[in-house]
Amino acid sequence: MPKAFINGVNIHYQQAGTGSDLVLIHGLSGSLAFWQIRIAPELSRNFRVLTYDLRGHGQSDMPPVGYRSSDMAADMVALLDCLQIQQAHLVGHSIGGVAALHMAALHPDRAASLTICDSRIRGLQPSQKLKGWPHWPLWKARLEKRGVILDDEQEMDFLLLDQLMVPIVSQGNEPVAAARSTAQWQAFLANTTAKEDLRGPAGLTDDLISRITAPAHAIYGEYSFCGPTLEGLRRLLPHLNVTVLPKAGHFFPFTQPQVFLSHLEAFLKAFNSSQGEREDRKDTSPAAE
Repeated sequence: MPKAFINGVNIHYQQAGTGSDLVLIHGLSGSLAFWQIRIAPELSRNFRVLTYDLRGHGQSDMPPVGYRSSDMAADMVALLDCLQIQQAHLVGHSIGGVAALHMAALHPDRAASLTICDSRIRGLQPSQKLKGWPHWPLWKARLEKRGVILDDEQEMDFLLLDQLMVPIVSQGNEPVAAARSTAQWQAFLANTTAKEDLRGPAGLTDDLISRITAPAHAIYGEYSFCGPTLEGLRRLLPHLNVTVLPKAGHFFPFTQPQVFLSHLEAFLKAFNSSQGEREDRKDTSPAAE
């Protein structure tokens, strides 16, 4: 279980594969295990894949402070430095996508490409209530069948996970593992500044986002509650590639891994092909001869 001590925190990570570096960043309440069943093994056939637990998650330390997207971006850069990775493809889900976006904006030379998966960016989507989500009636009916009753006026943010945590982690998990995940999430909310940190834009403004130069890809589910963020990204990043997965919700990398992988790998393949063409043109130029 390798760990890197960076920014005063022990960060748990794993690496596998060979090739260009690719980093997978999980979302809130998750861990690197989110990627390990199907996503990371498949990608490691063509890339050297780095997965890690965000601070406060999985087997990484849980310091009392440092949960803004800018802090997560700083952790990412420090981890790359520790592992002597100069540049990597970044793929982030939910808050992991916000961290990847923030890192690519602040350190454009470190991001070979950027893939944002169903992320909500506070500067682009500061507030949204359940009743304002077009697909809320569908999910409301599904949740009520499981005995979960939510107020239509409730804000759609990470605190919603606190009410859904037991039903979510209990599905397909052993009771002990489910209890452990729930306890860690509750400790995260109770013992850190995450509640305050995660509700602010952390400096991720329209101007900063518009400076991103890395090839960028946004993958969102048809039933996503992050539609306003996607529209904001379309506006700020004219070069953005957009994929909307039919009948997919927020956790599609886990629930529809093969569909997710097909679109991600197509984007990365196209990017690598264009890179190769540029290198070929350099090699055959008069100056090179």
